[in-house]
Amino acid sequence: MAHGRRRGRRRAGRLAGLAAPQDIPVAFTVSVGVAHYPTHGATLAETLDRADQALYYAKRHGRDAVCVADDQSEGRVRKMA
Repeated sequence: MAHGRRRGRRRAGRLAGLAAPQDIPVAFTVSVGVAHYPTHGATLAETLDRADQALYYAKRHGRDAVCVADDQSEGRVRKMA
């Protein structure tokens, strides 16, 4: 999971450096949901659903966050600092 969290933060950092045409700065947030197969789902569809749950958790709880599906119970996520 640490690899997924690092990768998500790296990609978010790249997006933060983007600018609109004519060098007009653009402000936005990046939220990332991470899930691992087969830890968080027995199928691709289940794993993607868990990543989606983590993504929307991040959006509802402050944005600009990387959240990981919780290994311990279905439907739970944890926010990574």
